[in-house]
Amino acid sequence: MINRVFCLCAVFVFSAVALSSRIFAESVPFFPGESLTYELKWGVVPAGKVTFKVLPMTTIDGEEAYHFVMTARTNRFVDAVYKVRDRIDGFVAADFSRSLYYQKKQQEGGSTRDIKVVFDWESMTSQYTNYDRIRTPVTIEPGTFDPLSVLYAFRCIDPNETADYKIPVTDGKRCESGRLDSVEKTHLLTRDGNVSALLLEPDMSKVGGVFRKSKDAKLKIWLSDDEFRVPLRFSSKVAVGSFHGVLVEHVPGQDDTD
Repeated sequence: MINRVFCLCAVFVFSAVALSSRIFAESVPFFPGESLTYELKWGVVPAGKVTFKVLPMTTIDGEEAYHFVMTARTNRFVDAVYKVRDRIDGFVAADFSRSLYYQKKQQEGGSTRDIKVVFDWESMTSQYTNYDRIRTPVTIEPGTFDPLSVLYAFRCIDPNETADYKIPVTDGKRCESGRLDSVEKTHLLTRDGNVSALLLEPDMSKVGGVFRKSKDAKLKIWLSDDEFRVPLRFSSKVAVGSFHGVLVEHVPGQDDTD
């Protein structure tokens, strides 16, 4: 139970949100070198930390790409019950139009996974493998993102344009899209004081795990109401309890285009 909640926290469950249908590479609100660290709690119990990083630009099959990394680890207290050490890598085309590759190295309890998702844009499919176990490719739509990279696409959102746009996301097993129920301008008390924020409530109807099994499950996400759209906090209430994450460290990236 702890591991399911922890991992849902780790990826923010952003695979079921609606986004602007057009994202321009020159207007993305983050740069290589950015690092975001969150402290996670299950109820009132500290569970661990999650860190998101934007690494230097790289190439995938000769195409320039953004490289995003998420690492998640439980603390010593939770380690005694269910140890988690995960790393997820997502790669997105430099024009921010689609994902190119996805990898997840997962160590949870006594099990491990080495998941890879290869995107074939000529055949419009993605293929999932876990070690030597290969699944049948699934059909994807134009502009499909992976479960990690969609977080960064999510930060490109225009708060004035959310109702009629969706973005497809695939984990290699299926391709889904969803909607954003509401975007509200508000204020949030943080370690830096009271700041302007955007409160978003994604529709959870197509999200699996504890959300699918929970009646009226809800997820709330607060983004900074500025050009950087930094995720400041997230929280949710599900059948197994409530969880939330708070940004504890933000290292900005460096724009090297100037």
